[in-house]
Amino acid sequence: MEGTTGSRRRRWRVSTAARVFILCAVGLIAIATWRIALATEPLRWPTVSGKILESARSKEFVGIHIGRNDNSPMWEDRFHIKYLYDVRNQSYVGTRIDDLAREGRKYTLTGDRRYPVGSAVVVHYDPREPSRSVLEINAPFGAVFTILVAIAIIVLALMPAHHHARWRRAATAPFARYISRGTRRA
Repeated sequence: MEGTTGSRRRRWRVSTAARVFILCAVGLIAIATWRIALATEPLRWPTVSGKILESARSKEFVGIHIGRNDNSPMWEDRFHIKYLYDVRNQSYVGTRIDDLAREGRKYTLTGDRRYPVGSAVVVHYDPREPSRSVLEINAPFGAVFTILVAIAIIVLALMPAHHHARWRRAATAPFARYISRGTRRA
């Protein structure tokens, strides 16, 4: 009897760990799906013509590097843009290229060539809030990768429980006949 209780406890622990991993993976899938929905929202937005007002790179302070002997400031090149567009006879100034590159690091090297001052651009704007706009719509590959990893976690979490149950059935099947004979009373 003790052997069966111990194996039940072991199996319970495995299934609890599997449940925790599956719960975490489902949470990752939910967050990634939400991120994909946010990133693809501008696909449904209307577009208008706009004009680049400013397009420049600048060095910005991003933190302090703490060294062994001294501390030094850390600077990074950032790209900043301003564009003008009109919605229903009202002018707006936008500063976002896309919803994914929050700080403008992605466009640091090529931004001023891609968006020279005075050039015309297509602006995607939110019809409920016209001040919210983007110039580009990019696919959130990181969120798609997160979903794939979460699915792999779910599969791996379910594998030990499946193999454990299969092994127990295979291990006890040949001896089931002898075990049942020994427990019968004549």
